[in-house]
Amino acid sequence: MKTTTLLCFSLLLASCATPPEVRRPTARMVTINIVSLPPGAAIYHNAEFIGVAPLRRTVEADADGNWKQPTRFQAYVPHDTSNYEEAVFPEGFAVPRNMLLRVPGYTEWYTSMQRYVR
Repeated sequence: MKTTTLLCFSLLLASCATPPEVRRPTARMVTINIVSLPPGAAIYHNAEFIGVAPLRRTVEADADGNWKQPTRFQAYVPHDTSNYEEAVFPEGFAVPRNMLLRVPGYTEWYTSMQRYVR
């Protein structure tokens, strides 16, 4: 009788125990490779100049690799600021690993030693 009571009591206590919570990371860092057409475009991230393409940018994402806030990238050609390319990502959208920003009016790759002719 004592063993049966003890067994029932231990089963009751075991069923009341809650499993430990699994904690997922709340944020992680993701690296984006950014290139532009034409190469050498000035790149802006949320209106902040971050460099000249091609470049790498490390951003903070949520645990699933999605944007934590709305984000905007812009590419300007230094000698022609009237044309630019813009990439807008809403919150919750997956962070891309590679990004190509094509500035309108430029359809071919060129180097700084070549002159672009329209």
